[in-house]
Amino acid sequence: MSHDAIAYDQWVRYIYMRDNGHLEFIDKANKCDRFYRGDQWDPVDKALLASVRRPALTINKVLSTVNSLTGDQINTRAETTFKPLHANGENLSTVLELLFKQTAQNNMLQWLETDVFEDGAITSRGFYDVRLGFKDSMQGEVAITVPNPRNIVIDPDAEDYDPDTWKDVIHTKWLAPNDIEVQYGKKFADALEAGAGGALATDMDAMQRSNERFGGNMNYYGSAGAAPEIQRNLRVLDRQHKKLTKAKFFVDLLTGDMRPVPESWDREKIKLVMDTYGLGVIDKLTERWRWTTTAGGVLLHDEWSPYDSNTIVPYFPMFRHGKTIGVVENLLDPQELLNKVSSQELHVVNTTANSGWKLKTGSLKGMSTEELEARGAMTGIVLELDDPKDAEKILPNTIPTGLERISFKAEEHIKTISNVTDTSLGNDREDVAAKAIKAKGARQGVSQLRLQDNLNRTRYLLAKRVLACFQRFYTEPRIYRVTFDNPVTAASMENDDEQFIKLNQFDDAVGRITNDLTLGEYDIVITTMPPKDTQEESEFDQAVAMKQLGIQIPDHVIISHSLLREKRALVRELTEASSGPEAQEQKQLALRAQVGQVDKIEAEAKATTADALLRTANAQAKSAEIATAAPGPAGKDGGEGMATQILKNRAERSKQAADHMLKREEMDHQAGMQARDQQHEITTKVGDAAVSDHQADKAQAHSTAQNEQKAKHSSKQNKEKADSAIKVAKAKPKTPTKKAAK
Repeated sequence: MSHDAIAYDQWVRYIYMRDNGHLEFIDKANKCDRFYRGDQWDPVDKALLASVRRPALTINKVLSTVNSLTGDQINTRAETTFKPLHANGENLSTVLELLFKQTAQNNMLQWLETDVFEDGAITSRGFYDVRLGFKDSMQGEVAITVPNPRNIVIDPDAEDYDPDTWKDVIHTKWLAPNDIEVQYGKKFADALEAGAGGALATDMDAMQRSNERFGGNMNYYGSAGAAPEIQRNLRVLDRQHKKLTKAKFFVDLLTGDMRPVPESWDREKIKLVMDTYGLGVIDKLTERWRWTTTAGGVLLHDEWSPYDSNTIVPYFPMFRHGKTIGVVENLLDPQELLNKVSSQELHVVNTTANSGWKLKTGSLKGMSTEELEARGAMTGIVLELDDPKDAEKILPNTIPTGLERISFKAEEHIKTISNVTDTSLGNDREDVAAKAIKAKGARQGVSQLRLQDNLNRTRYLLAKRVLACFQRFYTEPRIYRVTFDNPVTAASMENDDEQFIKLNQFDDAVGRITNDLTLGEYDIVITTMPPKDTQEESEFDQAVAMKQLGIQIPDHVIISHSLLREKRALVRELTEASSGPEAQEQKQLALRAQVGQVDKIEAEAKATTADALLRTANAQAKSAEIATAAPGPAGKDGGEGMATQILKNRAERSKQAADHMLKREEMDHQAGMQARDQQHEITTKVGDAAVSDHQADKAQAHSTAQNEQKAKHSSKQNKEKADSAIKVAKAKPKTPTKKAAK
């Protein structure tokens, strides 16, 4: 097909898409945008009211309503995470998240999202455009822009939210010849300046524009002023559309997964990939995106799109099978009612103050009736009359009852339709309880979840487009810098709060390319979070409460969640201080003190045990004495029996063993305390010494450990002796038999 035929067919398609829904959307969008700005009266009606000296008030409730919703969006942050669908992508998910964060920062996505949300709330449609930009890098980086929703012409036959299901989409732009020369070449700019393109070049829609700019509604057709080469008066149709074609696909013979073969690959490269990974190749009829750009009747570009999908990402606050609904369009009638009723109230008040006069002909002196008409309602007016009865003030009509009620109903209609109540605007009465305000605020958040849910859908589609660009175009070695908001993470970085991500770097140690983004498949998870300040306040309160409960939370973690302006410096100082030699010395001393405390407790416990054994031995000795005082068996001499003597001997041995064990424990405890005191003195003297002092301290600690080991060994022997003595002491004395007496 010739270039002229392609340009003509594209123009015909644009006219079809424009006349089937897009012009209707533009009319609605322009009206909603005027109401948001406060331009809410029809110019004809306003001129008519001014001609009869009647007020036309504008009580702009739409502005505060939309701003309240936008404020909720600004306060709601979102975290985008990538979850690998296979195990081999686990290490790259973190890299992708950091790279996505760097891309968002580079494109100022935080403010772009607010613009898109506001476009959707006001006009019912907002859009991103995600493509590869070459403004700052020859390798290309992901560029995210926000086009005017009036310039995005959607396929009128589409009915789904996902733009991948659309057959085509047109981004129409107004460009100057200089812009066309930079993007497409000088010959096209010269041809358009010369009026090339046949009949299409003279079409009014192709050569004029009426869009929102700093200059307001402008018409460049046939106008003079700025230099012709910079006048943006050429309509460019940038169309992305699907076309059927045959393409080659790699096929995984085990799983059946298919991926398109890059068009630029030759047979040898395709065969190499097939042999390396065990893949097959098939030819398949499929739809591919074609990119065609025209200006009037001039074809500027017509090639296969380098992307797997179109670059447009939509946001529709409310969507019903191809019909987009915003917030403002349902507030138009209540807003007009409020304006008209308020203007009527003011008119009634004005007529009450200046109701008119009845005069007898020729009775008025020093003033004409026209002057009285103009000044009759002024304070302190004086009328000169022959007879005061010749003038009479006309009684005004009373203010209609219910007129004030109508204006109140109009305001309530706006609140009910938008779900933006007095609570969200901070206008609750003072006598309303805090719990009730909190409950109403939570309920209002539920009523607005539809807007946030569709915004999360748009965030998902945006992340999907960005991820596709990463995996398709980020194939060369690259280095990116990522900054961190968390001071704890930032404190561990070498360059303050920065970290460098290296992509596609060959690692000699492992013999492969690291951080290869082309590998793996990922699912996208969008998580909404409260505002950063609110979240940090909540986490700070929780950390302090846990610290008070005795949970060992480091101080730098608590500081990192505070709202101090210099918290990064404080966290860095604490981190450096905790890793220095002095801090390590203090930690060692604290650890040794804890060990000494444990040893002291164990020694006290052993002393208590020995004391108990001693008391037991004393009791047994007394029992032996009692047994000794008792008379002997009948028929014998009444002296001590053999069994009594044995019992007495056992009691004495038990007492001696307990005394020996107690003395041994005291000696071991004193030896351990002396060793720890010596160690503490040595550590105090060499606190700031060099490495040799540390080695001496280590040797001293080793010697102390040996002493403690000997003390423990001796304690173990004493304990065994004490256990043996207890067993002997607990043995019951047997009654002496006749044989034993003999």
